[in-house]
Amino acid sequence: MSPDQFRRYRQAGTYGAYRVVFRTIAGLTTGDGWTPEGTALRLADLMNDALPRGAQLREEHFENRTKWGHWSDGGEARYWVESGWRGALDTLGGVLPTTDGAVRERLPEDERRLLEAALFGANSVRRTTAEVLASASGARSHPELCDALAESATLARAIEPASLASLPAFTRLADTAMHAMRGLWDEMNTDNRAQAPTVEKLAQSTELQSRFVQLRTSSEAWLSAPGRSTFPHENIATRLAEAMRGAASPVAQIRALERHHHQFGGGRRWFREHAGKLVPLVADTGIATSDYRFRLRSVCLLAAQCGVANMNVALDAIRQHGPDDDGDLL
Repeated sequence: MSPDQFRRYRQAGTYGAYRVVFRTIAGLTTGDGWTPEGTALRLADLMNDALPRGAQLREEHFENRTKWGHWSDGGEARYWVESGWRGALDTLGGVLPTTDGAVRERLPEDERRLLEAALFGANSVRRTTAEVLASASGARSHPELCDALAESATLARAIEPASLASLPAFTRLADTAMHAMRGLWDEMNTDNRAQAPTVEKLAQSTELQSRFVQLRTSSEAWLSAPGRSTFPHENIATRLAEAMRGAASPVAQIRALERHHHQFGGGRRWFREHAGKLVPLVADTGIATSDYRFRLRSVCLLAAQCGVANMNVALDAIRQHGPDDDGDLL
């Protein structure tokens, strides 16, 4: 990675998400994102007590230091596979990774009690958000869940003077932009022998043209959205919407999206225009990228696990795919 890519990357994904949680939720760390505080220590004790006796950490492990030489050359993996977990899988209860269906179930009572207090305290914005999502019984997609959040008077009182009025328009703009990005990527990789097609050739795709029509429609909606000027990072979304509104032809639309992606895209870039062609900058893995989902799914899963509410309707709605609801991203 270039220094600029690394600067963005280290604040994104799992690393960045965990640091935000550990810094901002009372009881998990002292506020630095690293040093554990009361709730984190009690959770660690619950986990440690659930492990087989031979795998539990004891105070002397820290006092006598770890002999790191025993863990070199993949030794740590061999220990857990051949010794640490052998014969003990049936005793571990809910501490192992679970299937997607199982993560909707409530956590064991001791763990649930600690996490509910830390994450969903009474009258907290996170609890109010989860309750609004749970009550959106008619929602069938992620944008419709955002509609419910924006229309909630209870949530509006909890977050004022901030506003979610422009959230529905933003999520539709973000989803249609990702829909167009995936369409470009798919068209680029239809022929492995010519993986750098010209912009003019890409513009001939009727499927791609349809996706850009959706993007231009959502761009117009964003530019007329109420409260847009107070939305976080509004200027980036507005730059995209204005660029798409000003691009009349399919060729101009592809170039406008590519320029926006190159200037504002986080992490690694997918492609770059060079000499009239879109040149891939990453390998084609065959794994589709997800739409912009904020962290609603994480909030819903945690709320279900902590017993805040029945989140099944909201979780099913989040699974719907993009502008057409024609697939499953998760």
